[in-house]
Amino acid sequence: MRAQDVYVKNRPWAIRALSLFLALALLAAALPAPALAASASQARCASYYTVRSGDSLFRIADLHNVSWRKIAEANNIIAPYTIYVGQSLCIPKDKVGDVSGAPKAKAASFTVLRSGNTLVIRAYDFPTKSSYYVKVDDARVDGLKWYKLGMLRTRNVSNVETSFVLPRDLSKAFYFNVCLKNSVTDKVSCKAVYALK
Repeated sequence: MRAQDVYVKNRPWAIRALSLFLALALLAAALPAPALAASASQARCASYYTVRSGDSLFRIADLHNVSWRKIAEANNIIAPYTIYVGQSLCIPKDKVGDVSGAPKAKAASFTVLRSGNTLVIRAYDFPTKSSYYVKVDDARVDGLKWYKLGMLRTRNVSNVETSFVLPRDLSKAFYFNVCLKNSVTDKVSCKAVYALK
């Protein structure tokens, strides 16, 4: 038997073996992709939260001590930042902090109390000599309608307390989103507040 005859006779087997090898290689390359995507998603999500009735991004962010903008980015939510009941949200991890052993500065925070038609805002560990626009909305109403209440100034101290009169439209509301926006950097800190009358 000539060499050419052997080649022609074994050619279908060679093509089948090569096809099988290529198919297995493609399959093997495709298998790790979902696992990698899942591990990347888990690496950036500290936890997951299921949206309940009455929730807003501000309230969820406040519950998890994360910026509402970070939650929106992690879940590809764009303006008007609509979420729905039953939606599962990725709650992103905070950035890794400095591990050099140096003492960490306290994080700025604020509380809001309601007394009649007055909101009392107490700011803690805010930068001194800074000004913040204060705005509020009724969190139960769809389509955020924000009311600017005024300015909060820290002057020479980092802990301040300031009072604001609620707009007439919000006099009966009991669930608020309150935001402080730095007048220079535009950084926004928001808090969902259940305000008892």
